[in-house]
Amino acid sequence: MTDFFTDKIYGFGKRYFRMQALASTLRFLTIVLLLWLSVALADDLFYFSEITRWGIWFINLGVVLWLVFTLLFNPIKRYFSLSRKSDLSALTRLLGRLYPEIGDDLVNAYQLAHENEERLVSEELKEAAVRQIVSRYEDYDFERAIRFKNFFPEWKWAAGFGLVFLLMFGLLHDALWISTLRILNPTRTYAQLPAFEFKVLPGDTTLVKGDPLKISVEYRGPELEKCYVVIHHTGDKQFLVCQPVDNGFTALLKNVQQSFTYKIAGEPLLKKGVDSFLESREFRAKVIALPFVKILDVTVLPPSYTGLGIQKLERNIGDVQALRGSTIKVRAVSASPLRRARLVFESGDTLNMNVNNQIATGRFTLKKEDAYHIVLVDTAGYRNRNPIRYRLSVLSDYQPLVEIVRPGEDLELTLDSQLPVSIDARDDFGLQQVKIVYQIVHDPPRGDTLWQAISLPLAEQGAKHVSITHVLDFNTFPLAFGDQFKYYAMALDNNVINGPGRGKSRIYYIRFPSIEEIFQAVDETQQENVEDLQDVVKEAKTMKENLEKLEREIKQSQKLDWEKKNQLAQDLERQKRLQKKVEQIRKELDEAIKKLEQNDLISEELLQKYMKLQDLFREVLTPELEEALKKLNQALEKGVRPKDVERALKEFRLNQQAFEEKIERTMELLKQVQFEQKMEELVKKAEALYKQQEKMSQQLKEKEKLNSAEKNRLLQQQKKQEQLTDRLQFDLQELQKNPMLARYPEAQKQIDSALTQMQNGEMKQGLKDLQQSLQQSNTTQAQNSSQRLQQQYQSMKSALQQAYQKMLNQSKQKIAQKMQRTLERLLQLSQAQERLQRKTKQTSQLSEKFNEVIRQQGQLNENLNKAISDVVQLSKETFFIQPQMSKSLQNAARSMNRALQQLSERFKNSAMQSQRQAMSALNQSIGQMMQAQQQMAGSSSGTGFEQFMQQLQQMANQQGQLNNETMNLFGQGNQGRLSLEQQQAMQRLAAQQAALKQALQKLSEEMGERQNVLGRLGQVAQEMEKVVKDLLNKNISRKTIERQQRILSRMLDAQKSIREREYSKKRKAEQAKKYLARDPRKLENIYDLDLKQLQDAMRNALQQGYNRDYQILIEAYFKKLMERYQNENQ
Repeated sequence: MTDFFTDKIYGFGKRYFRMQALASTLRFLTIVLLLWLSVALADDLFYFSEITRWGIWFINLGVVLWLVFTLLFNPIKRYFSLSRKSDLSALTRLLGRLYPEIGDDLVNAYQLAHENEERLVSEELKEAAVRQIVSRYEDYDFERAIRFKNFFPEWKWAAGFGLVFLLMFGLLHDALWISTLRILNPTRTYAQLPAFEFKVLPGDTTLVKGDPLKISVEYRGPELEKCYVVIHHTGDKQFLVCQPVDNGFTALLKNVQQSFTYKIAGEPLLKKGVDSFLESREFRAKVIALPFVKILDVTVLPPSYTGLGIQKLERNIGDVQALRGSTIKVRAVSASPLRRARLVFESGDTLNMNVNNQIATGRFTLKKEDAYHIVLVDTAGYRNRNPIRYRLSVLSDYQPLVEIVRPGEDLELTLDSQLPVSIDARDDFGLQQVKIVYQIVHDPPRGDTLWQAISLPLAEQGAKHVSITHVLDFNTFPLAFGDQFKYYAMALDNNVINGPGRGKSRIYYIRFPSIEEIFQAVDETQQENVEDLQDVVKEAKTMKENLEKLEREIKQSQKLDWEKKNQLAQDLERQKRLQKKVEQIRKELDEAIKKLEQNDLISEELLQKYMKLQDLFREVLTPELEEALKKLNQALEKGVRPKDVERALKEFRLNQQAFEEKIERTMELLKQVQFEQKMEELVKKAEALYKQQEKMSQQLKEKEKLNSAEKNRLLQQQKKQEQLTDRLQFDLQELQKNPMLARYPEAQKQIDSALTQMQNGEMKQGLKDLQQSLQQSNTTQAQNSSQRLQQQYQSMKSALQQAYQKMLNQSKQKIAQKMQRTLERLLQLSQAQERLQRKTKQTSQLSEKFNEVIRQQGQLNENLNKAISDVVQLSKETFFIQPQMSKSLQNAARSMNRALQQLSERFKNSAMQSQRQAMSALNQSIGQMMQAQQQMAGSSSGTGFEQFMQQLQQMANQQGQLNNETMNLFGQGNQGRLSLEQQQAMQRLAAQQAALKQALQKLSEEMGERQNVLGRLGQVAQEMEKVVKDLLNKNISRKTIERQQRILSRMLDAQKSIREREYSKKRKAEQAKKYLARDPRKLENIYDLDLKQLQDAMRNALQQGYNRDYQILIEAYFKKLMERYQNENQ
């Protein structure tokens, strides 16, 4: 119990002395601060001298030492010296004073417990007395009785002094600091600082890393020589000179990267009495780092319909170019942890991003052209400054590109035609549908139909490029003569975002003129051509006479005066005009035949004849004629000697004479071919009437009852039939008047029979009956009338076909007879020349009989000239007479004339040589005539040209078989050594290839000067020779196969040069469309043509073999051009 009592008193004492020491310390500090403030203020006010400062220093030192001993040392000593063994009776008395109810109880108890003197009191009694007292006060907490304010009752005054001290120190810290230094260092001399003030902006501040800091200083005080900003950071000290400005100074710190402290220091201009800088207080500049996008990753997910893969942009590239509907994923990594982030669009939209520490992610759908930036806010609340602006560009999903590649032009067709339409469509990301959209425009208008569409099946849905061919069967459309069929191709892509995109080709037009319209226009053109040719022949004859006269005059006078020069110049100009006129006639004829061929209104044989005529037109304008014209023109311009002009004139006259002869032959052949065409035209017209009536009969058979629209349409068609029937009757009457028909009596009889059939009135009555039945809607009676008319048209068509065939047969027979007579005459001449040559050899030139030889040679010359005239006349009736025959006969004539002259001069040996040359030329012409007979024998008419086609076709078929067999051997030979059977097969193929080569060379020789129409057959022969060597050497390689493919390709091209050279698609695209019948609608416009040129250019560029990346750029470039062009022309 005694220990417990002692511990309580000891705890009380410890707290008591601790509070006493703390209170004494506070008093010490308050007194010292008061003393320091008083002395510093006094020094600042009175600026003590050194002796005074020494006195103050010693006094302050003594006072401070006394205060330390009194207020610090003693209280602290009492606190640390107190222990449980110390005499605590003073503390018990203090408790008695603090607790009056205790009084001296604790003092007595303490004394009893610690009394050492021996008394007559038992220990148990003392212990019981102490226990009684202690138990009475054991619940008392004596330490709670100790309060700090009891030890430091002047704390309020001390607190007030502290506030005053802080205020004065804040206001006078520079002065107080200087005074303190003076008092603490009395031995040092200090200059008295004048009054000054630095007002610094921004003072303590916060700025962003990398920003500049502008420090402005307002100064009042003595004039400064220089002013500095003193910068402290990481132990370094820097001085930055300030620039003077009005009322102060300024300084600029660029690109601040870290926090620092700074103050302003001024160097007075007059340092008298001042040995230190004037300094401001120290300020702190805190540098913070704003958040910014350190890493930016943008991913583009194109729309699913494109089939494109994910596109990751290059790191830190935020500009996006993508298709509309693409999903854009943005991932931004900040330099500091983030609180939030968002995408801000210029259009006004915002998108909050998902934030995870330093990473912000977001996604959006690209719908329009826009721009965006990323706003970041870090965990300290700072926001990024001047975020980068990124562009959002919407790439156009261009509309599909579609064009009609075949026929690719406006046409005129017959009502029963079938037209293959080839469509080429492509799209960047796949096609959904391709259509042919059409409209029928009736003539006359009767409620023109709306646009309708034919959907075409796609082999692969979503294909990027398709080529489709669809056959338009015009039998299934409600068309009549004069109607127009407008159509274009449309392609739809699979754009499900803002599509589908629709691409359209240019609009094409098909007119359905009647056969009568087409033939009438062609007849008019050809009649004009014949008349123009007759004018050319007439003018050429006149010109020939003029040239001969001029040549004689120049030869006689040996002078070339101005008048002759002028006349020659006029003739040269006239010749140029004639040549241009011939070329114009050829082009007009070409267009007319092209029209017939497009509408399938000309037979293969007639087409070949017209092509042959085109070749004759080209042969008229020979290079020799052009060269002679050029030489004569140069001779006239240079003013050379008359002899030179005479030679040039003679050469020109001979070429001009050949020009006249070729023109005359071409004209005669043109008349013959036109007559054949007229006969064929009548057959075609009758056949068209028959087919149209057959079509009407079928329609009536399928319809039990006609509605109003069907009845009107059939009535219109039947009225047209009646008009065409009347026109055919008129054409037959005109044909009867044609003098050429009299040459073919059997054909004339058939024409008369057909005309009689039409004039007997039965056909006209049938047409009226049919119209009446249709008006009465009597379908049965109308069907019967239509079938009777159909039979009558069939009969008339057969009669005209027989007339046409008999005309061809008679023409062939007559030409064959003339060829036979000419051949017999040439044989007689050749035999006579041979006998005369032997006679010349046996007769002496000194003999009287030699004169008889000369006379007989002269007679042979005259007979040959007659034969040449027959051949020239025959060449005007048939194409089988080749130019080589004329050359051979001319060579024979020259040799005979030379022989006659040499015989007259008694040059026997030279004459015999010339006679042998004449025989050789005659024999050559005989062989050519026999060859012409053989060719004509295989032809269907006397004027034919088709045998060349047949021969070339046969050779092409044989070459194709050779190629297949060689390819089989090539595959077998690559597997190992060739067997004996394979080697024999190679020898057989080599022999067949050699035979084809010889046949091709022979055909080329037969073509003569016009062999160019067969292509480069010389190169083909060379290729064949190389193939033969490979086969004989048993060395079939890939090159051998390629050579054979080239051979076949060139042979097919040769056929094409005959059949289609003048009518190829390329040429059609280049020539302007010329309609021979009236055109109710505009068929061309510049916009469509330019757009087609862009489409063709793009297709050609895409076929050049560029890689996929370049193809995408090329396609985008051309589509951009087409889009711009379409926008400008809307």
